[in-house]
Amino acid sequence: MQYVMMLLLRLWIIILLLLLPDTTASTSYSSTSLPAERRRRSRPNVVLMMVDDLGIGDLGCYGNTTISTPNIDRLAQQGVRLTQHLAAAPLCTPSRAAFLTGRSSEPGAHAGDHCHHPSRHGFDRFYGLPLTNLRDCGAGHGSVYSQVGAYVHGLAAAAAAGALLHLLGTAPLPVGRRAVLALVLAAAAAEILYAAFLAAVATLNCVLMRDQQVVEQPYVHTALFASPAFQGTSRHGIYGDAIHEVDWSVGQIVKTLDRLNLRSDTLVYLTSDQGAHLEEISASGQVHRGSNGIYKSGKSTNWEGGIRVPGIVSMPGTIPGGGVQDQPTSNMDLFPTVVTLAGGHLPHDRWTAPDTSSSSTTATRTSTPSASAVWKAFYFTPDFTPGGGDACFHTRVCFCTPAFVTRHDPPLLYDLSRDPSEAAALTPATEPAFHAVLAAMEEAVGRHRRSLEPPGPGAGHHQLSLGNILWKPWLQPCCSSLGRLCACRRDDRLLAEPPPAGGALGVV
Repeated sequence: MQYVMMLLLRLWIIILLLLLPDTTASTSYSSTSLPAERRRRSRPNVVLMMVDDLGIGDLGCYGNTTISTPNIDRLAQQGVRLTQHLAAAPLCTPSRAAFLTGRSSEPGAHAGDHCHHPSRHGFDRFYGLPLTNLRDCGAGHGSVYSQVGAYVHGLAAAAAAGALLHLLGTAPLPVGRRAVLALVLAAAAAEILYAAFLAAVATLNCVLMRDQQVVEQPYVHTALFASPAFQGTSRHGIYGDAIHEVDWSVGQIVKTLDRLNLRSDTLVYLTSDQGAHLEEISASGQVHRGSNGIYKSGKSTNWEGGIRVPGIVSMPGTIPGGGVQDQPTSNMDLFPTVVTLAGGHLPHDRWTAPDTSSSSTTATRTSTPSASAVWKAFYFTPDFTPGGGDACFHTRVCFCTPAFVTRHDPPLLYDLSRDPSEAAALTPATEPAFHAVLAAMEEAVGRHRRSLEPPGPGAGHHQLSLGNILWKPWLQPCCSSLGRLCACRRDDRLLAEPPPAGGALGVV
């Protein structure tokens, strides 16, 4: 059962199972305890599935002919397939935050122990990893800090070479021997500290939690996983094998709903947190990237390949099967949908809108109600390496800092209804509405920015402040002692007991 729940494209599948029984009922849903007529009168169940880094071109229902996804394809046939479904951001954390809140991610408070633990955000039970899935958590898979190591090794080698040339008199430095010796010792210390950091990073960060308790540390796993039954089943290596297992697991979830006679009372939604990670290559050189189909680039960029994701919504008897929705939709739309279905009330003190809260707007998008055009403008774009490509292989993810981008004035403008691959930017000469479209976008951006409240004073309100990013030993998850490097193994089971009736379960 463990491999069923671990699924796992990079071991980051989120399944949110929200059981929302009739408020007058004291029993939970089951095929025997709740009559069919009463189930129809009850609020629906909601199953939300978000697969990490799954590209829109990885599924058969979106045109893939080399990876078999019959269960996901059937889910699409039984509901609506969204062809212009957008992630709120092209990176995991802001995309998932917006998905769970229905609001574009913005800087906010980041203080206190376990402040981002699922139990603080509506989940009754939690079993999983409380942080991103590091390569360091699996032996032989390299390190996410390998680029830092390259700098450390380079500086150490330069210091050693300079010291040697100085001592030989080949290229004397304008300093004394003590200064040269200090330089060599500093380089050696940097190498030792880096090696110690790598040795400790997995133990201190790769943890498995059950609710608030650490039950295994370090938790050894791989960033891409397929159970033995699925290994070697795809022509696309371990990545394709993992998608086969994800598809099978989706089928098991739907079969369970059918067995419990809950299928027609359950809204099922499947998506990805952003486009496929094109730079994902293992330490041994194996390609672990997915496909974004006809769309440009991928994860970490606002090109369509980074934000256009699969979107499937199914609820037989309520949502007609075989539907296709071509209008722009967002995974942020699920929040108000689920709140409404649950009989709740949306907050009135906030406005959900595209993310334009940063000091530099990357891109904006708008559609014209009376026309078919879907406009998109880029104010800056990432510099791909190698040039002419569609990814940033030199940094393994595209950065948006000034040294890694090219700014555009006027912005690059595309009509996605005519050019979904963003192959040719429009100009005032080729598009008569060029200036009018940009003016409308900039007015919308300004309106949204004026609606935002600035963060309050103090380091606690800035997530990347020095006070927040420094390691704090008293907040370190530890299930034994620092003297034992926190190592322990308390739990080999996935779940000791099912979630409480009417509760929500988060599995990561």
